[in-house]
Amino acid sequence: MAESLTGDDLDLYTFTARRGHTYRFCTMPNAANTCAPEAEPGVARKKVNNVAELLIIGPDDEVEEGITRNTQGLEWTVPDDEPTEATYVLVVRRRARFEGSEPAYSYKLKHTIPSIMSCSDLRAGAVSGAQTTTTLYICTPATPTISSSVTRTNAAITFKWSSASVPIEYMVRLTKGASVGDPVAPNNHSGARSHRFTGLDANTEYKVEVKAINKIGGITVAESGWASVTTTTLRPDRPMDKVFSLPPTTITETRWIRRLVPPFGQCNEFEQQRTKTTTVTIHVTYSWDGTGWRSAVHQSESVSYTMWQPTSGVRVCDPPTRRGAWVLQAGEYELQWETQQVSFTVPANQEVELRSRRLGSGEDAAVFSVADGAELVVTPDMLAEDAVTGLSEVSDPTLASLSSSLEPVSADTTPPIAVTETQCAEAAKPESGAVDIDVADDACVIMNGGGAARVSDGTRTLNLTLPTGRDWLLFASSEFSGSAAGAFLFLDLTTGGWVALNPADGAELARHAPADADGLPA
Repeated sequence: MAESLTGDDLDLYTFTARRGHTYRFCTMPNAANTCAPEAEPGVARKKVNNVAELLIIGPDDEVEEGITRNTQGLEWTVPDDEPTEATYVLVVRRRARFEGSEPAYSYKLKHTIPSIMSCSDLRAGAVSGAQTTTTLYICTPATPTISSSVTRTNAAITFKWSSASVPIEYMVRLTKGASVGDPVAPNNHSGARSHRFTGLDANTEYKVEVKAINKIGGITVAESGWASVTTTTLRPDRPMDKVFSLPPTTITETRWIRRLVPPFGQCNEFEQQRTKTTTVTIHVTYSWDGTGWRSAVHQSESVSYTMWQPTSGVRVCDPPTRRGAWVLQAGEYELQWETQQVSFTVPANQEVELRSRRLGSGEDAAVFSVADGAELVVTPDMLAEDAVTGLSEVSDPTLASLSSSLEPVSADTTPPIAVTETQCAEAAKPESGAVDIDVADDACVIMNGGGAARVSDGTRTLNLTLPTGRDWLLFASSEFSGSAAGAFLFLDLTTGGWVALNPADGAELARHAPADADGLPA
């Protein structure tokens, strides 16, 4: 071993190390490519005669402990009490001049990380402070393998990967269509080897990618290729079906019934009233149309009546006469005998003659006739308790219709509830301007997204703007409590809030606003 004749020189190299990783440094002659023990059998001597010692100086300017030295150089694992990532200095203490048979005043410096040396090739890198005769080596990490079990929601993608090596860090990126995202470091770096992309669009195809990277001094010196997998986020959650019931509309109906008493010397009109109640229920269901959840709306209208009840209104009627008979125009009538009372209807746009005829049995019969002489004869005996019996068939259509309308008058008869179902149409939106919506004949129309609208029932038109970002159901009610003009109703399909406006002037008639139904049209 040659002795130093002058003071030693120091070569300083900075490098970045991460807590938990192991780093190895060694020196070799310029002509060599690997470090080897000084006396390894069959291997030429590779000792650099003028390198005396290798040291590592930490951020605190103190020599790091825990360094293992051998004939190849030194090996050091960053302790757990060190920073997660920090910059260190490698010190090569070199004799300025020495005596020996093989002078070597220059050397190569090799730097490796044993935990990532499973990668294939060695690449030259750069290190700050290096002399032109020094070289630093680091390996290229293997391309990660993405697991087939990619977890998806309608707004996020989580994927995992494995790697044949342990690089300094990973980078991930997200691609949507032609828009390639910027690479970002995953939250866990080389820890759990997974990443979650959030804030994504539902039912959309994305490509997720990951690559491995090795760095020295914060500079990328080796990286793998991108590993990628393409997947599609889930559909957005299916909205809940909704049912909205609007408040019942109640009106009072009035009619006058002409009561005829055989032998038809008397005709009185009696006033009757009943209550009509209309209840509208809106059903909203959703189905997938390939791109989104499409709402389908139908309106169910239920109409119920109370029984006709007599009022105190009575007036004398005086039907026109012809050939000794009363001429009955279209309308509703009643015949009243001492033992039987029956109602009948003269068809629209028709008239019949009614006269009394004493039969051989002594009964007073009601005889209906038309211009061609056809007759329909009715007596109390022909009228059963619940149905009309004993009437002969007639071929004349007017008399046949009248005959089928004959039924006993019963004080406890309540009309059945009538229910109608209407599928609501979707309003067509123009490229610009207001949407024209026709709600004639109580049709219901959906206006998706709100905006400017012209609502018409065929005779009246109302211009207004519905709050945007919601779907609205519009329909007309010809019978709205407290409004002789009826109402245009606007229902928010999200919250169930609604407002009723006068079709003539847009004045508000009524509204229902749940806590989350702000911004109803005014």
